[in-house]
Amino acid sequence: MTKVFIIFLGLFLVACSATQTANYNAPKVAFSTEFSSEKFDNAYDPILNKYQEILKGMLAKDTTYLFNVTRELIQLSDSIAQIKLEKDNISQERFSVGLNNVNAELRGLLASTSITEVAMSLNMTSLQLLHALGEIGYKGKTIYIYTVSDTKVEDGLLWVSPLKNMRDPYHSENKSILTADQVLQELK
Repeated sequence: MTKVFIIFLGLFLVACSATQTANYNAPKVAFSTEFSSEKFDNAYDPILNKYQEILKGMLAKDTTYLFNVTRELIQLSDSIAQIKLEKDNISQERFSVGLNNVNAELRGLLASTSITEVAMSLNMTSLQLLHALGEIGYKGKTIYIYTVSDTKVEDGLLWVSPLKNMRDPYHSENKSILTADQVLQELK
């Protein structure tokens, strides 16, 4: 009986000491280099820059600024989605669909009437942007993925950034600098 207990205890200690790699807040996104293209990367760079401005507006809780930048990003993504960048129809379709999904979430963000709704819409916009970047295999800049817990959202709130360290735009009262949870280009 003692030998069984020792074996069980050894297995238990090994299991407890194993590192945890699962992030329950991690989005289910695959990064695929199959459709990667410098043209797509270049097209997404101005979109990512405007998206960062939306995060700044959220951090400042300045909805006027946030809505103005959102309108600009909608116009930009509308224009870019119409540009034919690749001869390959499948990769072009992935690119356009990804931008259209981001655009739809941005329109939802504009329809938000409270800061809570803005946060939820920004979270959904971030998810769509993350999926779009993963689908086309974006390699232009390293894209860092952040997730923070929130009492109103079971899976937490998400945003992406080319910055490895930044403040939480959803909880401006939190002054600490956060480090990204994941890197998009490392997802498989």
